[in-house]
Amino acid sequence: MYDTVEEVLAAAKEAKWAGADLVEVRLDALKPFNPADDVPRLLAELALPCVMTLRPTWEGGFCELPEPRRLAILKYAASLGAAYVDVEFKVAAYFFKEYDDLASTRTRFILSSHNFETTPPLGALEEHVRRCRRLIADCFPVKAPRPVIKLVVTARDASDALCVLGLTRRTTAEGQPMIGLAMGEAGLPSRLLAGTAGGELTFATLPRGRASAPGQPPLAEVLGRYRLRDQRPGATRVWGVVGDPVAHSKGPVIHNAALQSLGVDGVYVAFHVKDFPSFLATARRSGVPLAGLSAAALEAADHADPLAAGIGAANTLVWDGRGRSTAFNTDGRAAIAAIEQGVRESRLGGSAEAEQDRSPLLHRHVVVVGAGGAGRAVAVAAAQAGARVTICNRTESKATELAAAVRRAVPDSSVEAAPLHSVQSGEVKGDVLANTTQIGMHPDVESSPVPADVLGAYAVVFDAVYVPLHTRLLRDAEAVEQFWLFTGQEADVEVMRGALEGA
Repeated sequence: MYDTVEEVLAAAKEAKWAGADLVEVRLDALKPFNPADDVPRLLAELALPCVMTLRPTWEGGFCELPEPRRLAILKYAASLGAAYVDVEFKVAAYFFKEYDDLASTRTRFILSSHNFETTPPLGALEEHVRRCRRLIADCFPVKAPRPVIKLVVTARDASDALCVLGLTRRTTAEGQPMIGLAMGEAGLPSRLLAGTAGGELTFATLPRGRASAPGQPPLAEVLGRYRLRDQRPGATRVWGVVGDPVAHSKGPVIHNAALQSLGVDGVYVAFHVKDFPSFLATARRSGVPLAGLSAAALEAADHADPLAAGIGAANTLVWDGRGRSTAFNTDGRAAIAAIEQGVRESRLGGSAEAEQDRSPLLHRHVVVVGAGGAGRAVAVAAAQAGARVTICNRTESKATELAAAVRRAVPDSSVEAAPLHSVQSGEVKGDVLANTTQIGMHPDVESSPVPADVLGAYAVVFDAVYVPLHTRLLRDAEAVEQFWLFTGQEADVEVMRGALEGA
């Protein structure tokens, strides 16, 4: 929102240059505001068509004019040819009852309703849409431009955003134009995915602009990273990362860059989710074309692939064309991919097994340091690749328990436990050493779980420590693996890296 006509005109030029189709002019934010002069000047000099809004205080705006005066200004804007005029649903019946020439106007009217506290139940939202449609049928001639229903709520969870998106999708599919948006961080997907629901429009901000509602994304991201103009109802697939919090995730940066580089009709967004089961249930009801999630989702899946089942954890959920979901664990896959690459490039590379498209870990000895979640992931993945695995841990009983669990998860595998000191002394050694503990993590960067004089016995040393960032290959491999699971296509790693560095 801007305070003066000059600021609005300058912002409209910037918005046009940045690729916007429309600008919303919040007349109630202008200081001072002279309707007789400002409305015609704006309509004559704006660089883009506009939505004229004069929001009253009782609907979250700043206008304190008497209602007859306020509504007269909106009619004045329509008579001068504004592309859209926003009229609050609460006064719409009165407004249109007194409107004499609806059949001849070129202006599209928006029937808006805002809830600044919460997202009402779906039944209440559906009833509101029905009331809007009855009002339109009662007040508008058949030949008049079709009004747009605008429903704005406040999201507490991404489920609210999906609810609004689903309602918008169903309403627009029936031929009734609609704008459905949820405010706040949790509501952001409703703005970024508006095109997948056939929404009439969505709202974004300029770099130096002031948002007119919480959660409006930057215009450059809407058009660039999320490719709003390329989204198509019934065709564009949706993937995303789930978390609480989730705004810090670089998943949208990486995956959308890869999707765009391959021309994949899809978009990847961040979902701020506090209740994952409720989110999944809402996704099914809404009809939002959710194709996959980066989420801890083993229990939520219909099936689990062998690695995820063996590890007992998953971080990726993928839906097939029949709506059935499968859980995958790309942590283990990414770690093994990094280790396998190291083996190929080491003195162990070039084996007959590798030439036969088998894992280069087949019959190799992998020593895993650590018996936590990361250790379990690496141990199971290595055992499934055909390696002999030794698990060592400071608390030997935990290594013994994990070894037994891996043997159960991977029948006929060779997995044993050993005390950590036997690895540190060199008594136990192998082809690959995989550290999955936090020893050596920042700020304790000089520490190591195994002495330097022992490391020479290993052809490959893998370290799962991620601060400092020595395991970039692991992070790349995980994202690439998820992308392949989502799309069935190989991602361009350099495109992913470039997008992440650029962000």
